[in-house]
Amino acid sequence: MLRRAVDALLSRAQQAEVVAAIGAAEARTSGEIKVHVETRCRGGDPLARAQALIQRLGLDRTPHRNGVLLYVAVRDRKFAVVGDVAVHDRASQALWDQVASELRAHFARGAYREGLLSAVKHVGDALAAHFPAEPGSRHRVSDQITGR
Repeated sequence: MLRRAVDALLSRAQQAEVVAAIGAAEARTSGEIKVHVETRCRGGDPLARAQALIQRLGLDRTPHRNGVLLYVAVRDRKFAVVGDVAVHDRASQALWDQVASELRAHFARGAYREGLLSAVKHVGDALAAHFPAEPGSRHRVSDQITGR
């Protein structure tokens, strides 16, 4: 099921581009970025679903509580961008509004790759500004796109 949900959104090459962008963004920060794609949004509320997934995917177990999840429900045409507690403490609402606005605009015209790449870049820039990379630190969350 994972491959079908992800494949409905991105080709294999596009998935690899997004994963590479996550790795490049994370190289500049101690923060974590995760993309999770599902066919349907359980419960219907993408924000609530993304908040639940923060824990399930381990983004709440980073040393600085600075993980960010980009969640997409393909068939429901819904998405959410959620950061763990430290990200919300430091990043402004303007970051979340900008990322959501860009995702919405890209997704509306079927440019899923571009939307995710843009979101990863903006989130990575914010994480690097607030949580720069630390010598010897390692990322604990896989960069691979997950989903159902």
